[in-house]
Amino acid sequence: MHQGSKIGRNSKNASPRASRRDSSEAALAADYRFSPVAQVALDRDGCIRRVNIAAAVLLKADLFQLTDIPFIAFVNKAHCRLFLDHLAQATSGPKKICTRLALSSATRAVGPVELQSTSHIDSISGSLSCRTAIVMLSPTRRAAPSSSESDQYPYQGWLELFPDAAILEIGGKIISANPSAWRLLGARSLGELQGQDLFARIHPDCHRSVRDRVMRLPKGKSESTGAEEKFVRLEGAEIVANVVLKSVNLEGVFATLIVARDLSKERDMEEDLVRAKDLSAQILANNSIATAIISIGTGRFIETNEIFCRLTARPPEQILGQSLSAIRLVKPVGHGTEFLPLTTEIDCRECEARLIRPDGSVLDVLVSAKEILSGHERCLLLMIQDLTDLRRLRKDVIAISEEEQRRFSRDLHDSHCQDLTAIAFFAETIAAGLESRDEDAAKQIRMVVDMVQKSAENVHALAAGLDSQHIQELGLGAALENLASRTSRRFGLVCTAELRDLRECNFTQAIHLYRIAQEAVSNAARHSQAQTVRVRFQRNGETGVLQIHDDGIGFSADHNSTGLGLRTMQYRASIIRGTLEIDSKLGAGTIVTCSFPISVE
Repeated sequence: MHQGSKIGRNSKNASPRASRRDSSEAALAADYRFSPVAQVALDRDGCIRRVNIAAAVLLKADLFQLTDIPFIAFVNKAHCRLFLDHLAQATSGPKKICTRLALSSATRAVGPVELQSTSHIDSISGSLSCRTAIVMLSPTRRAAPSSSESDQYPYQGWLELFPDAAILEIGGKIISANPSAWRLLGARSLGELQGQDLFARIHPDCHRSVRDRVMRLPKGKSESTGAEEKFVRLEGAEIVANVVLKSVNLEGVFATLIVARDLSKERDMEEDLVRAKDLSAQILANNSIATAIISIGTGRFIETNEIFCRLTARPPEQILGQSLSAIRLVKPVGHGTEFLPLTTEIDCRECEARLIRPDGSVLDVLVSAKEILSGHERCLLLMIQDLTDLRRLRKDVIAISEEEQRRFSRDLHDSHCQDLTAIAFFAETIAAGLESRDEDAAKQIRMVVDMVQKSAENVHALAAGLDSQHIQELGLGAALENLASRTSRRFGLVCTAELRDLRECNFTQAIHLYRIAQEAVSNAARHSQAQTVRVRFQRNGETGVLQIHDDGIGFSADHNSTGLGLRTMQYRASIIRGTLEIDSKLGAGTIVTCSFPISVE
């Protein structure tokens, strides 16, 4: 307690003095920073330790990029020795050293400059350095170095280079302004502003504050901080800017330098950001899908809608500000229990995952994400759909499709196959009657009989392939063997079936595996020019693997693989919670692999 009281008294007693010192140091720092003369502080090796805005503009670099850069990098090669001699003299004694030389073409210097350096001991590090002013020489001084300064406004060169609007005033009149100030005030040239009353360009609401600030400004000093003021453009529009004032000496006459940074764009951007956030909130609120926005920079949730909170069974306060792992989104069954990665698994595409809720219940979900901009921040729009109803709907669609295929199979068998068989029988009867009178005609008719019989066999095979009833009656193994046998007969190639542990598959899995194999075998027989096709099934732990391998011509990786057949196979694989992979190279055949969890009903 005693120590605390002592500290309090000391702080109170020293407060005015410390406050004046801090204020003075802040003013000196601002004076250096906003000085219209380019200034740098160099160490004994000639590396830049400190730089002001004017020097950064002159050297075409950022303030922070220039630290520790050798200043000789900005000197014309022909004058490097001149600069080194200047540095050696400036750091060897207290005398001010002035040297004229040329800077490199990479800077904004359009002619020779004069380096004015004095030695200095750094108050923080205690090391020796030199403060160097880079003075732009006017045409008069370049032509006759001994003559006096003939430019009316020695600050004009710096004003031209300054990135913000800069206005010089004396006695309330504008004597000079740079192009940025012209644009700020709506002028096309300096002539439209020069000589005007400064307060004609300042909004009446700000007249008093600007006058007070000018009156309080010490001669030769600058304000440590700026303030917002309103200007009136020539056409009458109002504009808000952040204004910093500095008192500058123009050959014994003190003028006020007004440095203004337009805040209109910042305000517009802030308003756009607010509108964007409002729109984002409305979209989230009205979206019928569980939706959230995650910052890519931090990996944390910044917005969610009500449906997202209901689906994850967590209130907003347990989600917002948390990472993706807070909602326990893991890889689907059969792929381990790792959390779903944010950048690799979810990347502008859909993938299945499992959502573990706080009560321990597990939902199979479909996750999709897309990169968006929320204001100026790169974010991920994350959407999650419950697959329970979607899978039920898919099963209904598949059941309807299978029933339609069975009906079509019966129609083919009962109608078309019988019609073709009758046509073949009738043609054979005609051929038998003609054989004794016209043997050539009888041969031609029998050729037609053969063609019709082959067509009848193909229709019968097509009908058998469409009907899934035989899968239920004979099992998946027999169905795949029949598929291989029919393919061999129909296309004249070798198609074999190597099957193991098929008894582990349920009926739903059997139907979809058969359809996947049917599509893959048909593609190989029709398009790949294959001589051999192998259908394999095996079990790896809790995972079943169906593989169709052909020795055909294959296709390249950039081949358009978005056909209906491929999408149908991928859809059927997703129904049994499996994955479909296609590996193919030109001249090396194709392997279609469907992996799925056997234990899933």
